[in-house]
Amino acid sequence: MSLVMVLGLSACVQNSKPKPKVGDKKFYDVIYTMDDTIKKLSLVVEIMEVTDSTVTSSQTYTYLDSGEIISNLYTSKIEGEYTELPLKSLFAKHLASFGDNLEIVEGSNTIKYLNDMSESTTLEPARLVLKAVSDTTEVMIELAVKDRNVYGSEKITIPVGTFDCVKFSETHIAEIGDNEIFTKITCWYDKDSNLLRQTDSSKDGKVYYEVILTKME
Repeated sequence: MSLVMVLGLSACVQNSKPKPKVGDKKFYDVIYTMDDTIKKLSLVVEIMEVTDSTVTSSQTYTYLDSGEIISNLYTSKIEGEYTELPLKSLFAKHLASFGDNLEIVEGSNTIKYLNDMSESTTLEPARLVLKAVSDTTEVMIELAVKDRNVYGSEKITIPVGTFDCVKFSETHIAEIGDNEIFTKITCWYDKDSNLLRQTDSSKDGKVYYEVILTKME
């Protein structure tokens, strides 16, 4: 099973305040449940390049049972109080099978996140319609991110300590042909907007993906 197909962090991990430095690293434990099978992985997020307007980070996943390693690079754009990401990057695991055969029909391939998530607020939704074309088929794809809310302080305890956090959640919906894929993503940040914990839940509220910070360097 390819990691690219089944995993992918939300933009929560990209968010950071103050501005990160090259070489900054965060280490996470990842638990992924699929068809009642539990997979355990480690994740290292490292800042690779920082410019006046962009931050490029690597995400390296390692399966603990097999030792398989998969790495991805993500570049986020910083504009004032917001960080801007490609909307498609949030749905990479669902779009991977289409390769480069995707055409934008309508909407925008950008989504914004607050750099300073310290106060309760609601963020704008985002939507993108794509068409996947091959020699024999044409598939319409609609990507939507909505219900994007920043909540007040909440205390959580993880392996590196107990923190007063700001909680953020949003809903990701991918309609690929006749199939709908629903995910509610919830993130907990410390006062510097470092991601401490993330859960991905199904429509019935079952958590099938969890990321927990274990160390920062």
